[in-house]
Amino acid sequence: MLALIPNFLIKSINRIELENPGSFSSEVEPSMGTMLSVYLYAKDEGHSRIGHLDIGYRGSIYSYGAHDNFNRAKSMAYGDGVMIIGSEKDFVQYAVDTGTTVFRFFIHLTQEQASQIEARIDTILEDAFYYDYPYREDPEGENYLTRLRQANLKVDFYKFKRGKFKTYNVFTTNCVLVADQIIESSGMRLIQISGVATPCAYYEYLESQLKKPGSGVIQKKIYTSKSS
Repeated sequence: MLALIPNFLIKSINRIELENPGSFSSEVEPSMGTMLSVYLYAKDEGHSRIGHLDIGYRGSIYSYGAHDNFNRAKSMAYGDGVMIIGSEKDFVQYAVDTGTTVFRFFIHLTQEQASQIEARIDTILEDAFYYDYPYREDPEGENYLTRLRQANLKVDFYKFKRGKFKTYNVFTTNCVLVADQIIESSGMRLIQISGVATPCAYYEYLESQLKKPGSGVIQKKIYTSKSS
């Protein structure tokens, strides 16, 4: 499990800010045109230390996880798979404003790659159905989906009737697998995953691609709240 913990990201922020202050921002803008974003979230607190990874594309966020507290293990290692879809700007900005450090990698797509990614997203969502999360049963806002509703974010929640994404498993069907399923449809196999697919493994690969001439990974930004 140690390989899952993104502490090195948290601890390296001061060094990165000194070396490249222009890569930092507190205001999130959506991915537009043929730009795809990979977001990695890191927070040195509880389950958040495991990290999380999402896809942003054409203004929409695609965030998969065991988000439903009513239908998951207490360890959050497995449970009903839930896809959060909606405003990329609202969703990521909320994470930043509530104290999460967000690392964003920008990937430039050709028109053909963009079409392939859109087709893959449609395929993944064929088995999805709208989930009317009972947030009123959690008036204190103890759970994540409740807090998203209370913040009036422009997002919706979906579950899956069948298929691999019906059940989330931190070691197999996790946020990294979903992101990779979307991206590899364009012909870009960003990482050859062996063993546990972790957000940190993805981060390290994207970082290496950023330094590689001719790579589709063209930029990185780091978002922190103004008060941090």
